[in-house]
Amino acid sequence: MPDIVLATRRFSSAMSIRRLGIRVRFLAAAAAVALLGLRPGAQPPPAVSLDTQGRTLSLSTEHLTVAATLAPLQLPRAGRVTLTASVTPKAGMHLYAPGSRYRSVTIKLAANSPFQLAAPIAYPKPVLYTFKPLNEQVPVYDAPFRLMAQIALDASRPIVTPLRRPLPVTLKASLDYQACDARFCYLPESLPLRWTVTSTP
Repeated sequence: MPDIVLATRRFSSAMSIRRLGIRVRFLAAAAAVALLGLRPGAQPPPAVSLDTQGRTLSLSTEHLTVAATLAPLQLPRAGRVTLTASVTPKAGMHLYAPGSRYRSVTIKLAANSPFQLAAPIAYPKPVLYTFKPLNEQVPVYDAPFRLMAQIALDASRPIVTPLRRPLPVTLKASLDYQACDARFCYLPESLPLRWTVTSTP
């Protein structure tokens, strides 16, 4: 009988520890949702429009609006184009800036792109924001700002060499960012950008 009682107590203790572990994991997940904005469910796709000249893409998400312009659309082999992203955070939102340990806003070229960055991306000066749930200061953009990227053809790519006549080349890029409000930091986003550039000899 003592052996049965002891085994019963051990089983009860094991079950209690297991329930405690499940509870701890649940509370940890809930804390991540509350503090880091790891909300379930995907964000709706951004609303996208292109102007009649094919230069400016306008996109809108729950966090921001952006007008991304590429100019010129005619690119000599040794020339450059400028990608300008004019970003406006929505009311109460801010985006992480370079220097933060979180996902900072940036322009990225697609993998295996025939283009390359010809110079570092130009960023405006951020402001310091105190995120109260974590009691930390981070560099952010909480007002309209602009990013500029100088882009050139990558001469090592087969699509570029040799080039004897005008050639349409697709430039794919993205605006990557992570947005926050006063309570939550939302999941990182990547907004697709795409233009057709005519490369000339």
